[in-house]
Amino acid sequence: MNVRTFFLLPLLTALLCHVAADPGPDARTGSCNIVWKDRLYVLGGLPQLNSPYSNFSYTDFPIDTRYRLTWHDLPFNRAALSDPGSQTQTVSPCVLAPSGVIIAGAPNLIGFDLNTNTWVLINVTGFNPLSMLVSRQNVRFVQLDDSIVYFGGYQTTSLIASPYTDFYTLNTSTWIWSNDTVGNVSSIPPNYDHSNLVAANGIVYMFGGSYNTSTGMGIYFNDTYKFDMAKKVWSPCAYVMDVKADSMQVVNYKNQRAVLISGAYLAPGASYSTLLGMVHFFNYTDETFAVINPASPPVTQQNAYPPPLLTGNLAVQGDAIIMYGGIKGSWNAYTSLNQIFVFNMSEPPILIFQPPPDWTSTAAALLPSSPNITSITSITSITTSTLVPTATSTANSTSTTSIGIVGPVIGGLALIAAALLGFLLYRRRRRRHPLKHEGELTQRPNTLYKSMKPDDIKMEATKDGPVGKGVINRTLVEID
Repeated sequence: MNVRTFFLLPLLTALLCHVAADPGPDARTGSCNIVWKDRLYVLGGLPQLNSPYSNFSYTDFPIDTRYRLTWHDLPFNRAALSDPGSQTQTVSPCVLAPSGVIIAGAPNLIGFDLNTNTWVLINVTGFNPLSMLVSRQNVRFVQLDDSIVYFGGYQTTSLIASPYTDFYTLNTSTWIWSNDTVGNVSSIPPNYDHSNLVAANGIVYMFGGSYNTSTGMGIYFNDTYKFDMAKKVWSPCAYVMDVKADSMQVVNYKNQRAVLISGAYLAPGASYSTLLGMVHFFNYTDETFAVINPASPPVTQQNAYPPPLLTGNLAVQGDAIIMYGGIKGSWNAYTSLNQIFVFNMSEPPILIFQPPPDWTSTAAALLPSSPNITSITSITSITTSTLVPTATSTANSTSTTSIGIVGPVIGGLALIAAALLGFLLYRRRRRRHPLKHEGELTQRPNTLYKSMKPDDIKMEATKDGPVGKGVINRTLVEID
């Protein structure tokens, strides 16, 4: 190898690797985070002001947060949002069907088929209640196995508002809606705002919440409730949380326990509500809570420990809880994050030294083969609709509409680099396999519709009353 080849070969190889990657999601909060076949997908969420970054991207496991990750952008469709006209980018219900379809766009459900990388229309059987539920207050929903359960909500915004007794279930394996009623009306929990639900083993659990009174005095709660799907009755859990909080992110871990991270609360003696930095375990068997208080992180793991923040939904990859982005700081001066945080759930074996559950910087791949997997799953209840996006469509995202401009430039650089690299390798009479490129992605037309009330993102709070009470003003954050 001569001197010129020695220096140009690694340079051109790095150039090829760079142009194969995309900018990714960058800083945002409230995103829909999905793990599927050794890939982390980040969809929607509240981005930075005038962000040029993608609203839909994925990266492959294994993940090591100490190094820069390689992201790949996917076509974004504003019809996936709860409110396509809003810049808060809330995706609902953000549930992965067994067939590999991300369900979004409530009340007019659409999906993204991860098998084919296309947006799809979902055809359901039975009465779809989502358009009806839009007019109700605090309609809560949760994923239970392969189904999504929607509870009927409340008639007014009052804390003691009369609840609706109906609830609805969408089976995402059969795409069939069913409905039922709660057996005991008096068992339904109060009309709390920003409570969090998780479900496992046929039981739905509800944690915390808050209420903003007519005088502006806000109250936080630490109540916990459960709903037995078989008995159709709500009841209090055996224990309450040790902190009064709302807006926590909660995820089911292997049907053994719920993991609750972040949230907002009012600290004893504080004048303002603040962000919660704890991790809670909730055991399903005895309904007890355990608070995880990690020690000070070692110098090599400083970036692995998240600050107190509000974030998007949690995802599970093996023994790892995955969290993307979030906002930290005060309500009036917050900062958005673009980092992945990993919480290791693995338990130390008896008599063998191993760190207990804690934040870490790595999450392993689970599949023995390449992460670029093609599924053979067939979707019989979904009609696909593909259309090449146009640069004049106002409903498309920046990343989608710029495909026609950025694509040729990047493609040209890649071809030039590939040609030079190929020439050098040819001179050395060595063979290399060509790079595999992502296929062309298509997008269906966007449809605007009356949407469900999106989750609030920003919260400003002050307090003049006793512990557990404060003034809460929740407002949507719009992007110019």
